[in-house]
Amino acid sequence: MGGMLVYLPGRDEMSDSNEQWFRFRVRFTDNRSAFWFRTLLTRLIKRVLKVGGELGLPVCRWSDYRQMHDPELAEIDDALVGFGHFLAI
Repeated sequence: MGGMLVYLPGRDEMSDSNEQWFRFRVRFTDNRSAFWFRTLLTRLIKRVLKVGGELGLPVCRWSDYRQMHDPELAEIDDALVGFGHFLAI
């Protein structure tokens, strides 16, 4: 069994049509923790695009990400792991 993290910007998350396509188990509210998580994900995506572009990757897969040795990516990854531990408490 798996899951997926879906981010819908702005007020789109409240749209009735979303309930037609998704079954949400957990919703994030607009608070400091959600903002921090969104900020980390945005930083991660931007950095992966930059590093992947420098490596000449037209597409970045999970295996590509795992091969990237970049101090900034490592810092962001550690912060996401820490956030995951926070959620597990």
